[in-house]
Amino acid sequence: MASTQTPNQKLLKSLLKTYKAAFVHWIDPTSYSMWQPTADVKDLECMAQWSLGWIIEETDDKVVVALTLAGDRDAVSDKIVLPKGCVLEIVEVKI
Repeated sequence: MASTQTPNQKLLKSLLKTYKAAFVHWIDPTSYSMWQPTADVKDLECMAQWSLGWIIEETDDKVVVALTLAGDRDAVSDKIVLPKGCVLEIVEVKI
């Protein structure tokens, strides 16, 4: 029986053996530069984010997420380097 996968689907399967596609839920350290009464500052919060991309590196200290992965060469763009302490959850995308 002949394979029904397209060349791009085969390439994607190959990439998924090397890199994990995932949603990353993380906390963004936030800064505010305006003057405010100290009582108001106590209510400020960091912003929670979700990013979808390729996990290029994950260590005890950091997670490197690339939003764009070139399939025809080992190259990425649109990277985010997240301190591991800012990462709340990594949810792998199953394809």
